[in-house]
Amino acid sequence: MIDKDPARKSPNPYARAKKKDPKLDSYIKARNNAEKGSSEYNAAQNKINKAYGKGPTNRPTAKGKVATIAKKSAAPVMSSSPKPTLKKLATPKAPAPAPATAVKRKRSKVVATGADRADRRSERRQDRAKRRTERKAR
Repeated sequence: MIDKDPARKSPNPYARAKKKDPKLDSYIKARNNAEKGSSEYNAAQNKINKAYGKGPTNRPTAKGKVATIAKKSAAPVMSSSPKPTLKKLATPKAPAPAPATAVKRKRSKVVATGADRADRRSERRQDRAKRRTERKAR
């Protein structure tokens, strides 16, 4: 049965978040007064999520900008040589080396008769039993 001792109970998530950021109430109030998806709403929601330590904290707070992610602009590539207009013919590549084959089990050239197969099977069983008893002895 679960022990319901109140002294052992951890504080609720709101209490932990409030302890982490004392202005949590003002963020919730600002979020509730703003229209969902607006920059004010997103800014407040980002702060709330940060206090709780959950969810995304990178909602856009201004048009086209993201609060915590800075995008790098791509530098233009300067090339001094002109682009070729004709494609070169592809040269044939050397064939890839053959993959290493797995080691094959050795098989006798003589087709095993029923008695031989039974003997080998009983040997395998005895070996397994021997290994089991050795493991139990450890």
